[in-house]
Amino acid sequence: MSLPSLNLPNVVYVGTDKAGSSWLYELCNAHPDVFVPPLKDIYFFDRHWRRGLAWYSSFFAERSAESVSIEICHDYLYSREALERIRETVPDCRILIFLREPVARTKSSYGYAQKFARRAPESLTSFADSVPSVIDNSRYAEPITDVLEVFAAEDVGVFFFEDLKASPERFAAAVCAFLGIDPPAELPGAVNAAGLPRWPMLVGAARSVGQWMRRAGLERIVGAVKNSTVVAAMKSGSRDAAWTEEDATFARSQLQDAPQEALDLLTEAGLAAGESIPDEWLVTHSRS
Repeated sequence: MSLPSLNLPNVVYVGTDKAGSSWLYELCNAHPDVFVPPLKDIYFFDRHWRRGLAWYSSFFAERSAESVSIEICHDYLYSREALERIRETVPDCRILIFLREPVARTKSSYGYAQKFARRAPESLTSFADSVPSVIDNSRYAEPITDVLEVFAAEDVGVFFFEDLKASPERFAAAVCAFLGIDPPAELPGAVNAAGLPRWPMLVGAARSVGQWMRRAGLERIVGAVKNSTVVAAMKSGSRDAAWTEEDATFARSQLQDAPQEALDLLTEAGLAAGESIPDEWLVTHSRS
């Protein structure tokens, strides 16, 4: 099951969400040595597998001389089946992963959900009942185990979102070194920054239309619209999303062991070492 390598990625970003994937997309989109499709999150290896490899490869048809061709989709990390399909379809590809301290990722995910909510959730506890992934996607141990069972550790690059916040230049240099390219002269600014939108109902409606367009096979239009300045202005805002002490306590109770479990796996695989682990992952969860 293969097509010419020019029409398939040689790097796949598999997750997680709320850890810098949009920043990565902007970095790749502006880099002369990287080809990235006009749409982030194609979802071929999980949601759209039945559409076939020809459909998937069409997103990479415009690649020319770029040394790196990358798909960025933050859901693949949580699907063993998707990971195995990637391995089967593009056996020589490398896997890129960004991780974020679990409670901070849950807080960001919960805040992002509030951007599109027609009515604000009552609490993280009630929201997690209906959307378990807000907590579950911060438990990295099982997904990391799956990645390391499907792919060789030397083909996997794991980076921490906290390092991106601390020094975008050093972070970009490390990611580019993994990709085998030089860092760009200019780096993207903050992407999908926190804060509730000025017009939440309008943003929610736009998202619903985008989801309908994806189902109708209009992914390229979705990509163009998402990257427009109009949508960026709609999504921006200065009001903070709700995050109470009750929310923080609940998140910490659910994710108490998640950081160490993930770090143990990464350290054993040689993908993290003591000096490379951000402080945020090492402190106890005594703060919100």
